[in-house]
Formats: sequence, structure tokens, C-alpha cells
Amino acid sequence: MIKGFIKIFIIIFSFFSFLNGKSQETEPVYPIEEETFEEIEYNEEDFDPAIKILELQEKIDGFLEELNGLQNSYTRPFKITKDQRLSKTYMKRLSDDIKSNERKLKSFDLRWNIFYQTEQPVIATDDELMTMVDDLNIIKSAVEDSIAGRRNIVQAINDFNAAEKFLADQDTIYKVLGKKAMELSLTSKTAPQLENLKVKEQIIFEDIQSHYEKAKQGSSLFKLSQQEIDNLDNRYAALKNKSVKIQEMAYVPWIQRIKDYLLGIAAVAIIIMFFNMVVSKIKAAKKMKDNLKKYQETMDRNENNDIPSI
Repeated sequence: MIKGFIKIFIIIFSFFSFLNGKSQETEPVYPIEEETFEEIEYNEEDFDPAIKILELQEKIDGFLEELNGLQNSYTRPFKITKDQRLSKTYMKRLSDDIKSNERKLKSFDLRWNIFYQTEQPVIATDDELMTMVDDLNIIKSAVEDSIAGRRNIVQAINDFNAAEKFLADQDTIYKVLGKKAMELSLTSKTAPQLENLKVKEQIIFEDIQSHYEKAKQGSSLFKLSQQEIDNLDNRYAALKNKSVKIQEMAYVPWIQRIKDYLLGIAAVAIIIMFFNMVVSKIKAAKKMKDNLKKYQETMDRNENNDIPSI
């Protein structure tokens, strides 16, 4: 029985070996070839530097054209009339135009810096490209100066307008301050209140001083009539005089006030008397000089008319 089992196992094994052999015949196995990659070497002969130079020239020309467009808006003579100076709408339009050009220049700077940093190695190899870059930097500096100059002019005009209005508005305020200071100086009880008022007035005058100085500093940047400048100076001088008077106010007894008043009158009388005395002396000296001149002329005539004796 065991021999029979062995025979059956041999037959089955032979059958599977036969099938495996058929499978290998129908599906041939091909050898796997290793894939090879050919390394591509960069050949400088394939790169034409002349074409690259022309491309960079064209791009720099584009940047130059953009800069010239900004600069051309500032080459025209800038004149502003008094009506334009006082027009809030016109001044706002000028300010908006300056802000717009500042944004354009900032955008230009960003794009130019990226371009130049990227292409700088190639640009440095060509003299013509370097010359174009130098020209661009000169124009860019001129545009920056033009924008800054126009911005300073607009700021100066705004400062002058603000000073004119602010100083004009202080007339009424100083009338009230002067009247109040006079009332507080009439009695010693209100001395603390008077000192507080002086502190407030000094703060107001510091603001007046600031407005006036800004207006004067910028007044040379744009055209103003002499009358406008004189009006500002006179208004400031009047306010300063009122400020000095308020700061000098203090409580003074009535007797002292009367004495000061009489001394003031006496001082005026003395000044007038001294002035009249000086005038009299000048007149007397002039008369004496005229008399001496007439006497000399008489003597000269007598000498010329002398008849020699025999």
C-alpha cells in the first residue's frame, strides 16, 4: 500500500513539473537593462551674450521712460496765485498729486532693486549698461528732489494759511484776556487767579509763536506780496505787545497807581521839555552860524573894495 502511495506522489509531482516547464517556455524572461542618463553639460558657446545685453538694454530703457514720465510733471514752472493758495480744494489736489507720485516712486524702487540685484552680474560686464544705470540713478535722484521740493512748498503754503487764520482769531481772545487781567489786578484777593490767567496766556502765545515762525520760514518758498508779509508781521507784533502787557499786570494799591500815573505825566513833561531845549539849542547854533557867515561875507567885500592910498 505504501508503494502505491509513493507512485501516486511521483505522478503528481511529475505533472506539476511539466506544467511549470510549459509556463517558462511561453513567457520568456528578458534581461533587465539598466537605464542610463546622459549628463547634459552647459556649453558657454550656446549662450549669446549680445542677445542678453540687448534684452537688458530694453528693460532699462523701460525703467528710464517711467522715471522721465514722473520727472516731466515737475519740469513746468510752478506758480500759485493768492486765490489758489487760499483754496482748500486746490491745495488738497496738490497734496494728493504729491502722494500719488510718492507711491509711484516707491513702487518703481521696489521693482528696480529686484531687477538690478538679479541682473547685476551681467550688467557689470558691459560699459553701456553701466552708463545707463548711472543715468537712471541721476534721474531718480532728480525725481526725489522734485517731489520733496513740491512737498515742502505745499507744506509752507499750508503753514502760512494756518498762521494767518490763527493769528487773526487771537484778536478776540486777547481782548477778553486783557480785560480779565485788568479786573484781576485791581485787588490782592484775586492775585492767584491773575497768575493762573498769565500761565494760560503764555501757553496761547507759545502756539502763536510756533505758527508765526513756521509761516516765516516757509514764506520764501512761494510768491507772496509784501503787503501779505507785513500784515502777518504786524499782527504778530500786536499780539506780542498784548502778551507782554498781560504778563506785566499785577496788583498795585490805588495810591501807588496814582503816583505812577503822575510820574508818567511828569516823565512825559520832562521829555517834552528836554526835547524843546535841544531844539532851541539847535536853532540858536544854526542862527549863530548864519550870522558868522554873513559877517565873513561883509568883511570879504570890504577887502575887495579897498582903494590904495598915494
